[in-house]
Amino acid sequence: MASLSREEGRQFIRKIGVDNGWISDEDRQKTPENVLQSMEILLRKLGSSTKALATNLYSKDTRFLYELIQNADDNQYDRARAAGESPFLSFQIFPDKIIIDSNENGFTERNVKAICSMGESTKSNTGGYIGEKGIGFKSVFKVAKKVHVQSGPFSFSFKHTRDSDENGLGMVTPFNEEYDDLPPSVRTRMSLTFHGISCFEQIVEDFLNLPDTLLLFLVRLERIHVKVHRSEEVTEDTEICYPRQQSVGESLQTLTKVCKQNGKELRTHNKYHVVQKAIVNLPPDAARASMNHATVVLAFPINDSDTPIVQPQHVFAFLPVRKVGFNFLIQSDFITQANREDIFHSPRNQALVSGVADAFHDAVIRFCRHPSLQYSWMRYLPTDTILDDFWDKLREQIYSRLRTTAILRSRLGTLRGPGQLRILSAEYCDDDGEPLVADLTPELYLSDKYRKGDVNTLRLLGLADLRLPEFLERFGADLERQESRFKNPSTDDAWYAKISNVLCRPFERRQLSSLKNTVRDLPLIPLQDKTWVSSHARTYFPTTGSSPIPKDIGLKLVQPELVQRPGWKHLLSQLGVDFCELSQVISLIRLKYKSPLESKAVTPSESVSHLVYLFWNLQEHEDHIDDCIWIMDDKRRRIRRSSFRQMPIYFRDLDDYKPFPLFWKIQTKDENAPGLEVSFINDFLYLGAVKDEARNHGRSWTEWLEDVVGIKRAPVLADGEGKLSREFKYIISHRSQKLLSTLKAHWGLYEAQLQMIKAALISSYVTSDTGMRVQLGNSYLPLPELKEAVASLKISKFPFVKIDQSLKDEERDEWAFVSGLKVGIHLDLRFRLDALAHAAIFSPARASAFPPREPCPDVIDNLFEFYGAIQFSCSTEEEKELVRKYFDKKSVIYVPFRLHNGVCAEASWRKSNECVWDAPSWLTTKSPLRGVGRYDELRTLFKRVLKVPDTHWEDVVDELNLRKSKMIVDPITLESIYHRLMRDFEQDSGFDQIREYFERFNLIYVPSKKTWCAPSSCLWAEDTIQIPRKESIATPYASLEGFFTKILGIRTPDVGMHVQALLEQARELAQGVDPVTHSEKLKERMTIISSMKPTETDLAPLRKSRIFLVKLSGGTINWADRDSDFAIADKPEYQLAFQGKAALLDFTLAEIRACMLFLMASGLERRYMSLAVDEQTEVEGGNSEPKLTDKFRSRAYAFFRCAVHYSSPKVTHRSRSLYDLFVAAEVYESDGISKTMTLFQYDKFIKIGGKKSNFHLDDNGDQLRLYVPKNRTDRDLCFLRQLPKRLVAFLSITEPKAESIIQSILNCSGLPIVDEILNDEGIVEVEGIDRPAESDIESEQLSENEAALTSPHRSRLSSAISETAHSEVSGDEDEVQTTSTSLRSTRIGHAARQRSYVPFASPTPASSPEIELQEPDQQGERYRALLNHVIVAASRATFPICRTATIAIGDGARFGTAFLALVNNFTVRSQIRDIKVGAAGELFVFELLKQLKLPQFSAEMWKSTIRKEVKVHENYSDLEPWHGVETADIVYPDGEGDFTRLLIERGYFGPAWANAKPTYYIEVKTTTGECADEFYMSGAQYNRMQGMRLESDRPAANVYMLFRVFNLTRESIGLRLHLDPETCRREGELSFHADKYAVRQT
Repeated sequence: MASLSREEGRQFIRKIGVDNGWISDEDRQKTPENVLQSMEILLRKLGSSTKALATNLYSKDTRFLYELIQNADDNQYDRARAAGESPFLSFQIFPDKIIIDSNENGFTERNVKAICSMGESTKSNTGGYIGEKGIGFKSVFKVAKKVHVQSGPFSFSFKHTRDSDENGLGMVTPFNEEYDDLPPSVRTRMSLTFHGISCFEQIVEDFLNLPDTLLLFLVRLERIHVKVHRSEEVTEDTEICYPRQQSVGESLQTLTKVCKQNGKELRTHNKYHVVQKAIVNLPPDAARASMNHATVVLAFPINDSDTPIVQPQHVFAFLPVRKVGFNFLIQSDFITQANREDIFHSPRNQALVSGVADAFHDAVIRFCRHPSLQYSWMRYLPTDTILDDFWDKLREQIYSRLRTTAILRSRLGTLRGPGQLRILSAEYCDDDGEPLVADLTPELYLSDKYRKGDVNTLRLLGLADLRLPEFLERFGADLERQESRFKNPSTDDAWYAKISNVLCRPFERRQLSSLKNTVRDLPLIPLQDKTWVSSHARTYFPTTGSSPIPKDIGLKLVQPELVQRPGWKHLLSQLGVDFCELSQVISLIRLKYKSPLESKAVTPSESVSHLVYLFWNLQEHEDHIDDCIWIMDDKRRRIRRSSFRQMPIYFRDLDDYKPFPLFWKIQTKDENAPGLEVSFINDFLYLGAVKDEARNHGRSWTEWLEDVVGIKRAPVLADGEGKLSREFKYIISHRSQKLLSTLKAHWGLYEAQLQMIKAALISSYVTSDTGMRVQLGNSYLPLPELKEAVASLKISKFPFVKIDQSLKDEERDEWAFVSGLKVGIHLDLRFRLDALAHAAIFSPARASAFPPREPCPDVIDNLFEFYGAIQFSCSTEEEKELVRKYFDKKSVIYVPFRLHNGVCAEASWRKSNECVWDAPSWLTTKSPLRGVGRYDELRTLFKRVLKVPDTHWEDVVDELNLRKSKMIVDPITLESIYHRLMRDFEQDSGFDQIREYFERFNLIYVPSKKTWCAPSSCLWAEDTIQIPRKESIATPYASLEGFFTKILGIRTPDVGMHVQALLEQARELAQGVDPVTHSEKLKERMTIISSMKPTETDLAPLRKSRIFLVKLSGGTINWADRDSDFAIADKPEYQLAFQGKAALLDFTLAEIRACMLFLMASGLERRYMSLAVDEQTEVEGGNSEPKLTDKFRSRAYAFFRCAVHYSSPKVTHRSRSLYDLFVAAEVYESDGISKTMTLFQYDKFIKIGGKKSNFHLDDNGDQLRLYVPKNRTDRDLCFLRQLPKRLVAFLSITEPKAESIIQSILNCSGLPIVDEILNDEGIVEVEGIDRPAESDIESEQLSENEAALTSPHRSRLSSAISETAHSEVSGDEDEVQTTSTSLRSTRIGHAARQRSYVPFASPTPASSPEIELQEPDQQGERYRALLNHVIVAASRATFPICRTATIAIGDGARFGTAFLALVNNFTVRSQIRDIKVGAAGELFVFELLKQLKLPQFSAEMWKSTIRKEVKVHENYSDLEPWHGVETADIVYPDGEGDFTRLLIERGYFGPAWANAKPTYYIEVKTTTGECADEFYMSGAQYNRMQGMRLESDRPAANVYMLFRVFNLTRESIGLRLHLDPETCRREGELSFHADKYAVRQT
């Protein structure tokens, strides 16, 4: 394009101005105002974006400086380069303006258009250009209000005042300006006129602080010149020069900054290591549409010494963008934001950042070849201070690349990865900083040329400290080297101290404890024998205390030199090197002597040296040395100390009673001693080993030999086994007269040892003064006083010990020590006792004299004087016990001549246990003392002290046994003996011992058999009752029943015995005995068994026994077992009818009743003809009886209530047809009522017809007809028996008591009484069924027929008794009738009659939606009677033992069946009845617990909502109802543990509960029937039971208990306790069935 002229340039500018909205003044005057206003508004809208952009684009006002530099670098400098000029940019700063000059090519029309527009640029979008948006120029208006641009043909300006209300188009609307003359090299100039001078200083500061690196990454500019004109006098001139290198790949570049001020010049040089890396395949980006590659340039600042300069550097996108925290400069073709203050987080820029990481990695590899940077490059590593998330990723990318690269030097200079080298901390280096031990290959030690701070930085790359295992590996290698530093004696102490500190660490730091064994395995312990061992060898320090340990005792001793090195004593201790204690040294010395071979090798001098060592080193309190050490005696024998007790060594002393003179051989007229060979110490060898004046712990050498080694100066008293020594045995045997004198001479030494051999001395025999050999402990010192006393009893021999000195009584105290040896020295109790014993042997009164003779009177008097003195001496319990034992063991009681039962008993000496004080005349086994000689005067001695008893029962048993053995049988005497025994045991309850005696020795005499038997072979029964292999003894000993049954436990015959007897009797049948006679015996036995109420189990052994005599249909008799087919004729009518026609048991009615329980237990109840015979009734003729019919119909409502109450199947759902049937019933009189009886036997029916009957009932479905006899007596019987029974059968009611209720209804006098009966019995009312009004006939006098319906029993109690009686089994009146006007008949099966034998049950009344049952009010009288019965029973009850029940008799027992009738209605189930029964059961448990007197137990613990029911009883009239939440019937916190201890005693808890104090939740479940009857639990109770289950025998805070009360309305109430019912359920003790809340005890 041709260059424009200046005029053309001006025209071009004017046109751009018009295009951008400029209006000349002339045109403005011609334009209407409203149009001008509209245009102004439009221009403001157009200019607002420009204004906002120029104002808000940059955060700093002076950012325009970088934009201008950017534009200058983007310009072309072809003309300058052609003229040989360097591209430059010049700034002259004045207080009011800035002049900017450049030698770029100059503006073109396109450049002008770009600068006069928004968002346009003339710059290419290819790489290498900084400008992008075409808007950067507008930033000059942050500081300037006018910009004048002169370039080539153009000279124009822009005007815009910041913060004014101008529309902003002045920044893009040019105005022509006059041309200025420019310097030759300046082709473009811009002049910026400031808004004011206030921004001058800031602009100057920003210019002067331009980064030195500004030119480093520019493309075209090579020089920037800044000149500041503060005033005319002061000018600052700063010039930055950047010499561009010819080779782009050269790494080292230098920037030079020249500063001139007032003629002075200052040059600074900044050096950079520059690394470039080409990045290809960049992600596409619209800003670089045609570019997929770029170059990353990193510049690392260094100083003149090639050391990194560590300070934050800029990130460049050719110009500085900002500092983000890196210590090196980053340059690349980043896509920047519009304000160029940051870069976009785009994929392309992220790829460039990854390229930066690669370039950094390459730079580090290059640095590793640099002499200094290889040890300092890590200072360029980015730290964690980079807060920008985008740039922080670069840090991790750099670290990631470097961690796996060999970039660090080892000590030997090898490059290795950071994870392959270790930092040597000070503890692994010696004082010179060198490693304590040499490295291995591959190398691990990091070079020491790295600075400490740099090393810490390298940790981020995975460099770690040297670990102890790695050091130990190298230390172990050092130990194996020939030139080991550790084993080098010249190694200094500081090095050893360092090593010891390191090696101690595993023992002092828990986290390193796993390395203990590694250290212990190292052979680092030097021994005195020059070997090296590990700690697995047992090693020791070389001294004990201050004395060196002898080297010859086999210890591995550490070299003393090593122990002295700092820290090694502690390390050796950690390694297990022990301080060898004195005891161990002694033990090793002992080993030198213990082995025969080693002991032989020890020389005498060595032995002495060992002793001397011990003398100086043993502690003061150690008073012995080891027994294995030997001492050489005077005969050169080596004697071990262990042998000293058997072979002691003595000092050779010559004093009296010393070993040397005592053991000489002596042969004189008075004494003959063979001598005793003993050992004496080798004086020459030992006595001079230590100087006499030497002392250790205050002892001399010889004293130590005596006290510690054990050399003796006195004869040894005891040997090594604690027995009397051979030296003293020699003295006792050969020089016993010197025994006591020797003991006296050395008593201070012997006293402590005496206890050990005291018994041996006491039992040793010494010579007495009469020449006897007597035991020392039984001897006496021959003091004059004692000898005189012996002479008074004329005792020829007495144990006075012989002694080699003459004694006087006043010397007694000097010899007091012999008392410890039981040598007597006093005229005391013991002496008198021994004198008595010797008098019995060695005096004229001795018992051994033959024939026995009385001594002279003075001796006898002296004897009793001795007894008297003994009696007087017994003042203490010890003395009394001594006397008792003496008299018990020795025969010292003198019994003079006496007459016994007319026989002369000779004098004798007896023991105390052979005597009694008083005795019956027949006793011969003991000697009585009372009334004999002067013994009555000595009662205190013999009765109180010796406790000589009167005759004891054992004496009597002995007498009995004596008579048995000698066959002395005198029945009268024997009975007296038994009576004496019974008297002795009347107040005693312990009979086991006497029973054992009688059982063992068979001490019961049976006169009838003339034999002696044991109690187990006897029975307390009359002679007439004989049980096999048993003897009946009641007949001869009738007055001794208590003795034989209670004391000796002889049993009366029980069921089992009689059953066995019956079995044996049955076996006799096979021997041909008479059947009739034998049958009578069997019946007698059965009667006895029946009286004992046998059970089926009791009679099980008889099942196959043929014990029943049966009369067959042909009249023959035969023996049968229980399974045979026969009938029992329990009614006379049946017996007469079927006799000769059926097989019948050959029993009379009386025998059947007597044997009833036996027959029942044998399972024969269904053989009773009252049950087995089926009856059919029929009728001929009959007349209707209106009055009887009316009476029956008037009671129809009562019969119907009973049918409903007892759930009769005749009561159909929602129907009253049964009631209508009763209302329509007819009663007939007839004499034509008969019956047919049928018995099924032997598979056929046996019928007997034509028999008279008293009742027939005809039910044709529409009407009920009742036929009764005309005869008054028969009719009365009918209404009392047959009619009630038949109505119950007709209604199919199974409740036993229903018959008695209907009987009462039929026979009472009027309907009010019927109501009372129904109410009393709790019979439910039926809605819609009412009692009819009394008819006139009810009020008239009763006719004969009416009287038949009137009961003679009017009182309530007698009525109840009658009802009870009628509800029992009654076999002889159980008739079933049939009725028919024309021989019509009906059949009643067996089931109707068998219900009398069914165990009691309480069915729940049925109810239906239509028939509403209503309970009548209970009568208070009956319920009070029941409660009183309960209270009395509880007062008599005992707390049950675990898994057993307790039975208590209540108040009702006084009234028998009357009471049962009184409370009978409580057995009939109803809601009200159940509540009252439950309350009564709770009362029973409450009363039982109350009588236990448990702490804090009161009515407050009874937390049941039904407890209010017992208020009818006077004892509980003030009991308030419980209105709280019910958790259990009784809740008792056992705060003091009394109840828990009771449960432990009763076996419910184990010992683990001894200290437990739980809260007990007690649930009471009550039934009127048996314990096995079913009861119910609610869902809440069941859940509570499971929630409180106990775990094993572990105590718990809460315990759930179930108290099971049963038989409530019977004479005896039962109670069983289930602790932890959930466990009982799991173990099967309680069975939950039907649903989980129905419970039955199993």
